[in-house]
Amino acid sequence: MPTVKTASVWVSCLSVYTEANPRERGGAMVRDILEISGRRGWLPDQIQPHPWRFRHSLQGTAGKGNVCQSSGQFPGWKSGNFIRKPDGWEDDEWQDTSKHFRPLEIVVPDTFEEMICGLLGGPEAMGIAWHTGGRGHSIPYALVDVEEELIGYADSYNVIRWDTFRNARMSGIYGIVSTTIPDDWDKPAGI
Repeated sequence: MPTVKTASVWVSCLSVYTEANPRERGGAMVRDILEISGRRGWLPDQIQPHPWRFRHSLQGTAGKGNVCQSSGQFPGWKSGNFIRKPDGWEDDEWQDTSKHFRPLEIVVPDTFEEMICGLLGGPEAMGIAWHTGGRGHSIPYALVDVEEELIGYADSYNVIRWDTFRNARMSGIYGIVSTTIPDDWDKPAGI
């Protein structure tokens, strides 16, 4: 049975964002991202914490990238498919991989207090990482310092950034609690 460490899969933000906004710049609506990811799932990032053998993966960003997110050219989107595909793709059956990483349970906090409680988690569970937008970037709130009234997130430059409770962004915020997973963790992409 896989553990939290061995079953971790890092997904490519671009694998969904590219369809939501094929122009690369300008952002995407949270509702569109959730609809796309629920319909077809995410592709794994090309960087992984475990040596999975995915048949299809995609760079996570067209920006700088970091130790947890690969970088590459913006793939573009047209007529239901990526325009530029990574080296090594032998076919266009990428949805055979992405279907394994669809959200099943999405939580939308109604109040700031619900968001903080979700970040803290409980004795039997890790907290929920919340996804929101701000300053033209996706922000993954994952840390909380209740005494200092700060909410933290790792940015794409491997730096922990902090928002004050007062400046926290609640617009379009959601958390993914559960996802589909591969039937066989020894062959997560069916190969």
